[in-house]
Amino acid sequence: MHEFSVALPENLAEAMRCHLARPDGQEDVCLGLYRPSTGRRRDSAIIYDWEPPEDGERFVDGSVSFTSEYLRRAIARAAREHAGVAILHSHLEDATGWQQLSPKDFDGERRHARVVHAAVKLPLVGMTLAPGDGTWSARRWLVGPSIQVQHAELVRVVGKRLAVSVNPEFAAESQESQVRTVSFWGDLNQQAIASLTVAIVGLGSVGSIVAELLARTGVRRLVLIDYDIVKTHNLDRTITAASGDVGRLKVEVAAERLRAIATAKHFEVEAVNASVVERDGFTSTLDADVIFSCVDRPWARHVLNRASYSHLIPVIDGGILVLFRPGGQQMLSANWAVHTSGPGRACLICQRAYTTDQVSLEQTGLLESEHYIQGLPDDSPLKRRENVIALSASVASFEVLQLVAMVSGLLGLSDPGQQRYSYYPGNVRLEHVTTCEAGCITSSFLAQGNQACAGLGVDHALAALRSQVLTMQSIG
Repeated sequence: MHEFSVALPENLAEAMRCHLARPDGQEDVCLGLYRPSTGRRRDSAIIYDWEPPEDGERFVDGSVSFTSEYLRRAIARAAREHAGVAILHSHLEDATGWQQLSPKDFDGERRHARVVHAAVKLPLVGMTLAPGDGTWSARRWLVGPSIQVQHAELVRVVGKRLAVSVNPEFAAESQESQVRTVSFWGDLNQQAIASLTVAIVGLGSVGSIVAELLARTGVRRLVLIDYDIVKTHNLDRTITAASGDVGRLKVEVAAERLRAIATAKHFEVEAVNASVVERDGFTSTLDADVIFSCVDRPWARHVLNRASYSHLIPVIDGGILVLFRPGGQQMLSANWAVHTSGPGRACLICQRAYTTDQVSLEQTGLLESEHYIQGLPDDSPLKRRENVIALSASVASFEVLQLVAMVSGLLGLSDPGQQRYSYYPGNVRLEHVTTCEAGCITSSFLAQGNQACAGLGVDHALAALRSQVLTMQSIG
């Protein structure tokens, strides 16, 4: 059985919270609509809208109930939109933390589960709001010969802030080896950060350092996605690799290193030898609550940028550009940028991380042509430039701090903005690109889940690498 989680956009969560957290402190109810998001090992319900009750459709008198007509109305809309149905209710005003189902709530949701499944062919999702502190709890009802309830591991509310409600049964435990970390941002923030599943796409210079930082911080589960192998010229920048690792997969080398240094109890790391622009790699990202984009190609960024909206998984992205004088012997400039995309934020296109023209170019396979690359202008971002570990470490650190800010909201700062560093004159400037430009279609993918077009295809770089490996094996 797949794991289960729930995600919803911040503005929708606030609208439903205002309805459910009644001024008189009583319980209330409403119905919502969700779209599935299917990962390799996790199913998620992406709540994308709600159906407020009309007059006479629900009754509040100590406890709360609703009419069959209200449920039929929500089911009819869900069927039209190929969506699932969620029942959301609140407990009394002083309730805090993850909520358990009362016998009455259990029987009520269970009674509706078979009707909903028969109509929309998706499980009924139940959610409970604790008005005292805004914690959401969730579960789904699996219908077969019998009806089973499966409780979610966590619920994430995604906006500029990533608010995480963690099921105590699955919550990460602080360890003695994390005492300095916990003293900085506190037990609750440590539990939220450590309980996340984090995907790192690209295990090169930046990605390997991000992975090490997260493992030492105490993040309990990491998903590593890359198809490349360690080469000799990677050794001065790939922190997880040593000389004996040349020729091995970067994800396998990194996974071994992380298992040795992780501070989390019951640490898990999954090494995925795949491209994120192909189905296997992309599906693995959907197991995550946050994605780190540590790639140097536009197509992968494009796929992740779209997923950050359609599957409500914030993407933290960073890039480095080093320019040299003709001949390549003297550096002209070194710049890097770090930014986060997702609901409530500008997308990576509008933050100038890449262009759709660059994506189209990569999809043709031309970026695997040395002749074509050599013909590009020297300042083209599509020309790969080697950087140094000092720059990679700086980018990785700023990326991890974007995660900390987004989850903890320390000092009232959930969104530091886009951070741009210039080696000369040696400063970091902040650019607050808060909304997408007019005409940008990225936000139209919001909360679509599996219904969104992911933009996948055949990764020509992966195909070229496999061809090289087969050639070397045949020669050997």
